[in-house]
Amino acid sequence: MSLECTRKLYYDKEVVDWARRGVVARVLNGKHVDLVQHKIKDAGFGNVRIILMGGDNVFFTCARKKDTKSIINEVAEFFNIFFSNVRF
Repeated sequence: MSLECTRKLYYDKEVVDWARRGVVARVLNGKHVDLVQHKIKDAGFGNVRIILMGGDNVFFTCARKKDTKSIINEVAEFFNIFFSNVRF
């Protein structure tokens, strides 16, 4: 008799929705993430949070339930100063 072991992962719908609203990007020129976060906050985007993923990769998300992608698209020129390879 053979026993098979399978793993099922269950995700909270709220967590999945939060991840779908986010954006992945790469910090340009090795800029420090805390400095970039501060500059973004100073520009009036205090609800945008940057989460370091490792290396130069970051994950953007909004503190509120607004779609991060729409914010990035509205002011793409500003975010292109700090980030490249923005992936939706």
